[in-house]
Amino acid sequence: MKLKKKLTLSLAILLFACVTLITTTFAWFSIAQDATVGDLSMEISGGTELLVSLDGINYHDNIDTDLLKQYLGDKLEVTHVTTIDQENYFSSYDNEQGAIVNKDYLSFDIWFRTNDFMCTGLFLTNNITPNYNYETALNNKLRGTYCFSEGVKYTNPVDFKYSSTETRLANETHTYYAQDAMRIGIKELNVDLAPLKTEDNRTDLKKFIYDPSEDEDRGFGEVYGQYDILKQRVDSSIQVPTNKPNTIYQLSSMQYNYYAVNNNSHCGDFQQGSDGYLYAKINVTIWCEGWDADCLDGILKDNVLMQLYFRGAVPAEPSNN
Repeated sequence: MKLKKKLTLSLAILLFACVTLITTTFAWFSIAQDATVGDLSMEISGGTELLVSLDGINYHDNIDTDLLKQYLGDKLEVTHVTTIDQENYFSSYDNEQGAIVNKDYLSFDIWFRTNDFMCTGLFLTNNITPNYNYETALNNKLRGTYCFSEGVKYTNPVDFKYSSTETRLANETHTYYAQDAMRIGIKELNVDLAPLKTEDNRTDLKKFIYDPSEDEDRGFGEVYGQYDILKQRVDSSIQVPTNKPNTIYQLSSMQYNYYAVNNNSHCGDFQQGSDGYLYAKINVTIWCEGWDADCLDGILKDNVLMQLYFRGAVPAEPSNN
């Protein structure tokens, strides 16, 4: 039996940054009962040199939860979903059940505006997760990208392969973390609703998925973790996908403040406006990846704090990518 679990987000987004507090209840295949918890709270803020907008018309230093809900609705929930192309999202392992935007996964557009002409490219950058923890992030304003969760103690229902080298036994209790299964999708969009000097008709738009755990060995479609549990408890014929999405496991770093060392997380390029500003537009999608090895029932009801740090910079030369 396959029951659907929901992950409900409590989210905050900062300017340069997106800050996200997430309460989770999810699993790719759930053995437990259907559940929904929490609500999403989001703040989007920008500094003087980088403003943000949800509609491409009204730009703000800060966008609070109430304003965001005017665009996305009062109840913001996401479930365990999967995608290969960031166009089609599914909430079942066989790709037969399509996921519903802003019900099963969170998706919204952000316009960026700046008058700093060094900001030719828009980047997601500065992962500070290794330096802090959930409690520190919850109680302090940190500058950077991170994804932390509180952790949930969970008793293993069966013996299973936790990794390629470790087996965990039934009835053992371990702490599992929702942060290890989260995904952030970034998709560049043509800039509209802005006074551009020339119409933005580019077709070579950027797109990638970021795994904030930065652990490729426990990423998409591994044959251990939750997959091994599901084969034993749900369907022994389940096979992991042969195709994998374009996922990055490390963000771009900067040198001399304005110059990208590489273009791993180059989100898009600013376009020249006729009003003295530069403009960029992206779509941001947040979900729990059902094919992640860590998408265990053990992460049900975990709390996640996520922050996305965007900044403008000069992209790296192609040879440095």
